[in-house]
Amino acid sequence: MAFCDEEYPLFHEWKMRPHRRFAKVFHQVQHPLQAIRAAMSLPDAAWTFVQKHTPVVKKELPLLQRALHYWVVWNNFVESLADWTFKVEDVSMGDICRQAG
Repeated sequence: MAFCDEEYPLFHEWKMRPHRRFAKVFHQVQHPLQAIRAAMSLPDAAWTFVQKHTPVVKKELPLLQRALHYWVVWNNFVESLADWTFKVEDVSMGDICRQAG
């Protein structure tokens, strides 16, 4: 979980161990157009959560523009935390297992 937020369903479980980090963090991505299309179908509650944690993503923007901003901002943020970023279409389970050690 990238954000500790009381509105997140598992917040109270996470709150008990807030400084825990996994041994390895993998950032799984997909083709940008697929990811942006999926973001365009997020419910309003998800957009409220997104805007709370990524203020550049304004709810009043047109949906496509909002989804584009979200994809760029979120992926840059998560990539900065990840030990390995991979495109789901380009790797096998064996690749993932080798990276995991």
